[in-house]
Amino acid sequence: MKKELFVFALSALCGLSAEATINIAGVEKQVDTLECRTVGPGVQYVRMHMPEYPLDVYTMTIDLNNPYNDVDAFIGKNHAGSTEAMTSAYTRLSTPEHQSIGSINGNFWIVSGQNMDDRLLGQPHSGCIVNGEIATEPNGWNRAGRGDEIEKLQEIGFVVLDQEKKMWIDDMNFEAKVINAANESFAIAEVNRIRNENEIVLYNHFTGQTTSDIDGTDVLIKPVEGASWGLNKDVECVVTRIVQSKGGTELEEGEYALSGNGTGAEFLNQMNVGDKVKINTKLTTRTDNLIPIAEQMLTGNALVMREGKLTPRNENEAYNSQTYSRSGIGMSQDGKTLYLIVIDYKSSTSVGTNTATMCYILKQAGAWNVANMDAGGSAQMMLRGNLVNNPADGKERPVSNGFMIFTNAPEDNTLNSLAFDNYNLEVPSYSCFEPTILGYNSYGVLIDTDVQEFTLSCDASLGTISSDGKKFYASPNATSGYLHVTSGTATGKIKVTVKETDIVMKNSEIIADKAHPYSLEVISHIGENTFTYDPSSLSWSIEDPTVCKIENGILTGIKNGTTNITGSIGNFSGNMKVTVEIPESPKIPADDFSGWTTKSISSITDATVTPSGNNQAILGFTYKTGRLPYVEMDKAITLYSIPDTLRMLINSEIPVSKIQIACKANGDKEQYLEYEGITVNEDYLISIPLSDITGKNNRGGFPVSLNYIKFYINTTGTISGQAYKIHIKEFSLVYNGIESGIDETVAGNKNMVVYPNPITGNTLFLQGENIVPGSSIRIYDRVGALILEQLLDETGIVNIGDQQPGVYIVNVQNELGTHVCKIVIQ
Repeated sequence: MKKELFVFALSALCGLSAEATINIAGVEKQVDTLECRTVGPGVQYVRMHMPEYPLDVYTMTIDLNNPYNDVDAFIGKNHAGSTEAMTSAYTRLSTPEHQSIGSINGNFWIVSGQNMDDRLLGQPHSGCIVNGEIATEPNGWNRAGRGDEIEKLQEIGFVVLDQEKKMWIDDMNFEAKVINAANESFAIAEVNRIRNENEIVLYNHFTGQTTSDIDGTDVLIKPVEGASWGLNKDVECVVTRIVQSKGGTELEEGEYALSGNGTGAEFLNQMNVGDKVKINTKLTTRTDNLIPIAEQMLTGNALVMREGKLTPRNENEAYNSQTYSRSGIGMSQDGKTLYLIVIDYKSSTSVGTNTATMCYILKQAGAWNVANMDAGGSAQMMLRGNLVNNPADGKERPVSNGFMIFTNAPEDNTLNSLAFDNYNLEVPSYSCFEPTILGYNSYGVLIDTDVQEFTLSCDASLGTISSDGKKFYASPNATSGYLHVTSGTATGKIKVTVKETDIVMKNSEIIADKAHPYSLEVISHIGENTFTYDPSSLSWSIEDPTVCKIENGILTGIKNGTTNITGSIGNFSGNMKVTVEIPESPKIPADDFSGWTTKSISSITDATVTPSGNNQAILGFTYKTGRLPYVEMDKAITLYSIPDTLRMLINSEIPVSKIQIACKANGDKEQYLEYEGITVNEDYLISIPLSDITGKNNRGGFPVSLNYIKFYINTTGTISGQAYKIHIKEFSLVYNGIESGIDETVAGNKNMVVYPNPITGNTLFLQGENIVPGSSIRIYDRVGALILEQLLDETGIVNIGDQQPGVYIVNVQNELGTHVCKIVIQ
């Protein structure tokens, strides 16, 4: 994609033409913007790559002035002490009226090895507030008085969204107390943590019970009618019950608990059921004593940028200065724009970075204050239930908490506007581009990620549009302009730049047959994007036109052989080798079992592979007890033509715990297919679609090769020193489309007469010059499964049994050759 300046300004985010750099500490760094799309009301997602590091960067920008989005903190499984995958939280929290758009991870949390009570494992370090209720209190975790004067007052990055939907990111003080009916007060030491000596701890539904090892008093309270929980105010409550306890008091619906020991218990023991008490909490910024009325809160380990300047916290803690994955939260100067960022680590395209570089990226975007959040495998961003980044763990890691972005817009399924799922589109000249169109309603909610009914249009100088209106064919000349899209009354457009690029054949050689026509693939690359060319727009020539044919860019085999083809368009001319291999039967042996060698652990001896005729073989060996015993059949086999399925039918005298098959697609690395073990003396069928090896629609993946078949022995039920056999009863290639790839013998000619056809009973008659007693008769269903096999007697009668209606293939083999026809069973 086009390299663009990374700018988040909501009025000019997409389609902006500018410099292709970000200023990182005074040095201009190249940026490739790979994706830029609106993902919800006032919410934009950008994915970019910085090749000089390299870094993969993912961002979301939320316009908090938009009334149709919400930002809520969430805590794992709604419990202080639990972790949860963000994709799971998405499912749990998203409703039709409050649909999740995306999320980012939040706090560092308590893990083993930190010398803390195991009962706190999974709890967020420091403050977490969810919808006005404290899950864990803001505290001095990771505050060490680093630096002098102002530096000591801006160590930790508390991230707060207030009741006016305004962001605050700063270091903050927190105090809480309980006030009794006599207007006496006692400090609340912690929230939802473990009660210690001479403390009062507040508990709520985020733990569901009190926690302590020492005697004390639990006073259960509920807010009075009309009162609600919140910070920087008094919440009036009534005492509902009192329990003398070491802790472990279960909270009932709507209850909160004040749990005290020592002097804390003495204060609580003055209370009686029915008394009124007040819970007062106070949250202020440490530098200027401002008072945010916090509705949501997360806590990062450091305030790494404040008032547009990087703080010493980027350098005075090793966690921030080292190269690592990154997760950060930023805000604009007015607090009305929220920035979320994740940077990958431990991948070939992203090596991680320090917090300073993360701050410079967010500053370029417009951030004023930034907090560094938990990183490592926790650094994750989710959109619509799927992670968009590549976590350092290689898989999703459950997190303690995070921010979840929602849309609260009214239901509206009418398309109002359209967008291309691309960013500042650059396409090669002559290429064909088939876009994915995004559909939005009047509130900016993405309601369709793949609009089907649309029509493209553009100026003739830019290119042409296909007759169905779905494809854009780029001009032969370098130019630029706008590609427009319409669906009903909804419209959209994207700027397109046509560039002259290098064109290549996707495959240097391919396998072809009669049954699998191949739409010739000619491609070009711009950045990470691959563009295709309509093969019918190229001029094609064939060195030997008796081997294959090309019609409208579609290649089909004619007869076995090899030839070269040439395709030309503009200044491009490319060559490709074509090998035509046409199977003569719907199912053929994959190999004759000659030339196989064996391997095994040293305790297994005498291993041999003996062909036993009719596409079968015996793997024999003497078993002796050993560690992780196995026996292996080895031979490099190239599978013929373009089979749809590789079939193996195995029957073993010895228990087998696992079968491993080593194979690879053409030009690819070896892969290993594994199958669960088989029961002794029972047929076990392995049926492998070749697309599982090559990938779907990958003609360049043929031919497929196979290198070994390994049998892992289950030691249970085996006898050391005994000879065993594994019988390979079938090793076949199945060609589902074979009826299109052979010269079919028509039922009713003099060589082979098959009647009745269609068949209404279960008897089939075969006659003709090529049908002689002793002929091998095989009948296959449409997926290549063998349903009947027998030798033909002098009557020419075949009892096909009770078969399902459908089309079947009859294969007759004798000394006169192979003869095939289709039959229909009604």
